[in-house]
Amino acid sequence: MARFLGLDCGGSTCRALVLDENGEAIFRGQSGAANLSTTPPAALRDHLKKALEGCPPVDAACAAFAGLLGSPERERALEILTSLGLPESIRLEPDFAATLAACPEGTDLCVLAGTGSLVCSRIRGGTLEKTGGLGALLGDDGSAFAIGRAALRDFLDAPHSSSEAARGAIEALCETLDPAEIVGKVYRAPSPAAFVAKLAASVGLRARNGEPDAFHLVETQMTALAELAAQHARRLGLEAKGLRIALAGGLWQGSAAFREAFLRALEARGKIEGASVEHLKRPPVEGAVKLAMETAYGN
Repeated sequence: MARFLGLDCGGSTCRALVLDENGEAIFRGQSGAANLSTTPPAALRDHLKKALEGCPPVDAACAAFAGLLGSPERERALEILTSLGLPESIRLEPDFAATLAACPEGTDLCVLAGTGSLVCSRIRGGTLEKTGGLGALLGDDGSAFAIGRAALRDFLDAPHSSSEAARGAIEALCETLDPAEIVGKVYRAPSPAAFVAKLAASVGLRARNGEPDAFHLVETQMTALAELAAQHARRLGLEAKGLRIALAGGLWQGSAAFREAFLRALEARGKIEGASVEHLKRPPVEGAVKLAMETAYGN
């Protein structure tokens, strides 16, 4: 019986899934960050190896990577994966390709907010289009990293003015409240963006609990993300009214405050009128398996 492997390799987590031709799961694996551009090479290899530990032989595979920016990253990914026993014919895609493949039929655009952020669509002929996704150094407004960074900077600017909840979240992550030690922790982290992104969920919870600073931070970041979605729709000539939008990525799972603020930004500022917004129900790793199956069957 044929087996198909999907890998969803993101800025915080790498997930592996093998399904047989009947759609039954026969292997699952998970490990840490596997962004081709930001995860250190040794950690990248170790995390992929751990995610694939115990994986059975497969007939087709697709690996969807964050940070798949060009030929150097593609060659590095292929070298690592083939050294771990995967076939040279493995399909390599950017991470948002797997997310789109997992979206419900009829989705017009997907707003992906995890460690990073971007808006993407699959248009005529199956072409992938994205807006944003510039990474932690150049963009990613509305991402868990951007939110965590803003929260951390607020604390570092005025440590003694921070709320007890904010201080508790930072201390739980950094194991200290000393500003110099916190900065050191961030820069020494194997994946600084993924490390800082862990603060986002606590910001969402504080916003829901009525903390003004956290509420303002969430509103600001979700307004930027709503503008990115509107920019994407305008650029592709998508109908502005009644779009079907899917929300994907770990940020949306951290707190309902993010979805609520994103919807307010869409509605109050007329970014995209009358849109239907739903959370992605299938994990992106299932989308990666779907792409592997498409490759095997020539679709």
